[in-house]
Amino acid sequence: MERMLPLRYGIAFNSQLDQPHIKFAFPIIMLAASQLQATTESFFQAFALETPPVGMLSYFSHTSPAIVQHTPSNCPIPLSSRLEGNNAIRSYFDLLATHWHRSDAKIRSPLQISVEKRRVILLADVIWTWKKSGRQWIEEFSWTLDYDESYKIVSFVIQTISSPGTCVMRAVDADPVVHQSFLALTQGSVSLARRLRSLHILMHAFSLFSVDSLNSNLLRFLCFISTLKFMHGQTFIRHYGFRS
Repeated sequence: MERMLPLRYGIAFNSQLDQPHIKFAFPIIMLAASQLQATTESFFQAFALETPPVGMLSYFSHTSPAIVQHTPSNCPIPLSSRLEGNNAIRSYFDLLATHWHRSDAKIRSPLQISVEKRRVILLADVIWTWKKSGRQWIEEFSWTLDYDESYKIVSFVIQTISSPGTCVMRAVDADPVVHQSFLALTQGSVSLARRLRSLHILMHAFSLFSVDSLNSNLLRFLCFISTLKFMHGQTFIRHYGFRS
């Protein structure tokens, strides 16, 4: 029967031991749980302090294949974002360090520790800041950390529990109005594919005309304007003041 045994600081861990055996195994369980707690807290502190990627990598196993996975909680195919191996994990932390500052990272719930699985789950949030633009947002997430026998991480799964757009792996450094305008302009993959196919036919038709060098530049310019109008409706025309 699985029990939740108290540890400290509001932390609890799972035990599947029967009651008669608990008194004999309890010191060992407590030691393992304390080690999992200490390692997890140290790793989170390193994350919060923006420890360089090589320092973050030191928490991961070098004897077992380690993985990292960071997706929104509603991602339909989370395994497609899984990175495996120390080089891939180093690249993940390199990416974070290259594009964003992180600040005010806080654990928001008691750690859930499973000694049998050597697993720790926590809920937390962090403020991300784009290094280029200074734009900020808050990502709320859960961490699920699995450890090997040496208390090194073999699995690091991050799930964004705030809106999917706050997942740092999906972050876009653009003004919201501009970004929404772009999405509205390009929405509908079928429609866009049809436009591209029709555009190819249009360009091929223009190439069939034989014109002298005096008129060729004018024709190319008119073709360019027609193409922009065709692809973007009147957006480009209104912005730059061209008229048909």
